[in-house]
Amino acid sequence: MDVKRSLSGYMGGGKLAELQHRMTASGLVLPDILWRDHQRLAVETVSTAIIDASRTSHDVSDGVWPISRLDDLLDIDDAGALAVGSLEAFRSGVRNVWRKAIEASFPMAARSGMPIITAPDHGKKPRRLPHKAPQPEGPVQTRSPITVGPFGPGVRAH
Repeated sequence: MDVKRSLSGYMGGGKLAELQHRMTASGLVLPDILWRDHQRLAVETVSTAIIDASRTSHDVSDGVWPISRLDDLLDIDDAGALAVGSLEAFRSGVRNVWRKAIEASFPMAARSGMPIITAPDHGKKPRRLPHKAPQPEGPVQTRSPITVGPFGPGVRAH
């Protein structure tokens, strides 16, 4: 599952199809990773879904789901409504924090109603921590087949 705030950057030029292909490829290597790291295969089917948090359409025929339909994806009642409510609460909280920070930093401008423009700092790069896969213990088990494909109403992985 790949959750995107918005898919606007993926529209045009086949970028959305490329994302879907990468997700399918990830599903295809999952059995090898599980086998390599744990000497067992814990899944029989891998389904892919792209969730667009900004999507309002309920049509999922293109493999892109609105966050409001999490109930269908996760089989959890009210998951979509809770996710949408969480997003709205988060947006409201961020707006309030920004407003308070701007008012505190520029009190005269805030009182005068003058617009204040700020820009995020993109100079910092995230650090990657090294990962070492755990070594499995015990006897080696045999692998069973796995199916991979998109998730959707009435759609089965292939």
